Amino acid sequence: MLFTNAVLGLPVSHSLSPKIHSLAYDLLGLPFRYVAKEMTIDGFRDFVSKIIDEDYRGLSVTMPLKFLAATCADRLSNLVRRCGVANTLVFESHSEERVGLTDQYLSRISPDQKTFFGKSQLLDPNTQIPSDSEHMPDPRDLSSRILTAYNTDVYGITRTIFHYGLDCSEVAILGCGATAASVLLALEELSCTGNTVIYARNLSAAKGMQKKLCLDLDILPISTFKGNFSCVISTLPSDVVLPIPRSVRGTLFDVNYNPWPTGIARSWPTDRVVSGRLMLVEQAIAQISLFCFTQLTQEMECLLRDTLYARIVTC
Repeated sequence: MLFTNAVLGLPVSHSLSPKIHSLAYDLLGLPFRYVAKEMTIDGFRDFVSKIIDEDYRGLSVTMPLKFLAATCADRLSNLVRRCGVANTLVFESHSEERVGLTDQYLSRISPDQKTFFGKSQLLDPNTQIPSDSEHMPDPRDLSSRILTAYNTDVYGITRTIFHYGLDCSEVAILGCGATAASVLLALEELSCTGNTVIYARNLSAAKGMQKKLCLDLDILPISTFKGNFSCVISTLPSDVVLPIPRSVRGTLFDVNYNPWPTGIARSWPTDRVVSGRLMLVEQAIAQISLFCFTQLTQEMECLLRDTLYARIVTC
């Protein structure tokens, strides 16, 4: 039997997620397929409720559904509870408390094997990870399932910062939507929120996000952005263009990847621009662990990274 995972959002025609997940399933020999489905805010909740008894195992959630996804789940990881943003929904067994267990899968694949999720996502960082044979649910059992929401974007952002060695001593975040909230939690994990400024088009929304996360941050109109930071992380739509001064310093990390380059990336020195492709791959590796209910070994992680970096990140 072939089981289904999917990416939902609007638009999703540009998404590389089907390619990433399909490559991963083939490499690991997993009985899953991955599809892309365009989904509006109005149709999302009804769709999720209809497929709970079907062969779906997990959903990748993208714009504009990440806030709504957090409200549709029966169970939330601590990260989702903290920020109100979910990019991953997993149909899990009702009889098992899997939130702590599956979150620990994420902690095992952190950049230097430290538990970056220890402060915010793990329910109990001291819990021992049981063997797969004891805790992997029977994938044929579609009864008594509940929906659990996770945020793997935080992991993908953290991995990107480490991979490229980004200097986060002074950070500007452009935008204040769902991905911006994940950026803030990633920076908090790295203890880098002390010198962080949010530049927003919607100041009221930015202040609401700041209040939700209980972080002390400066919030300024995006029209005042001058680029004087060691790292600028843009979560703005790819077609947004800003007047970037020639004196801009630091590196631009734009979470977008297609179309590329974005309006902002075109205005930045090309040798100091990082796209969102590595973030996409890394958050997908975490999702694969959750969707397939399997504990990825280090060998499996290395195989996925070597293949996906070559096929997706550096192409």
